[in-house]
This record gives sequence, structure tokens and C-alpha cells, in this order.
Amino acid sequence: MIGRALAEVGDEPHMRPYHEHWGQAADIAAAAWRNRGRERQRVRAAIGHALSSTTWHSLTREHGLSDDDAITLMLRLVTGAP
Repeated sequence: MIGRALAEVGDEPHMRPYHEHWGQAADIAAAAWRNRGRERQRVRAAIGHALSSTTWHSLTREHGLSDDDAITLMLRLVTGAP
């Protein structure tokens, strides 16, 4: 449901608090890595992507991953682990 709402009104000004909330969540999680510069930007982007409802929908619903597999994949993306 949130995916449909975001598709229709995601860029509207009244959605700003929603986007700010998830942006702050990604910032807080990324701070744990204590990276700087380009590496910090990469980690922040990966975390932001992992927190996106559209990412979760794609991995679990469209591509059939279990929740645990989706989490593992996103952790690998964030950490750069193989």
C-alpha cells in the first residue's frame, strides 16, 4: 500500500515529513560506520536503499527472497562483504 501511495504522491510537499523520517533513520544507522567522505556517502546510500519500502517489495515479493535473505543481502550491500 505504501508503494502505491509513494508512487502517486511521493514527491508532494505533504510527504516531506515521511521522507525526512527515513532520511534521519538512514543517517543514524550510517553514523555507526564512522566513515568519511566518499565511503560515508556509499554506506549512507546503501542504508537508504535498504530501508526503502520499494527495495523490500522488490526483493521479497518480486524476486522471492525470504526476509532473512533480503536482510543478509542488504547487510552485504552496506558492508561491502561478498
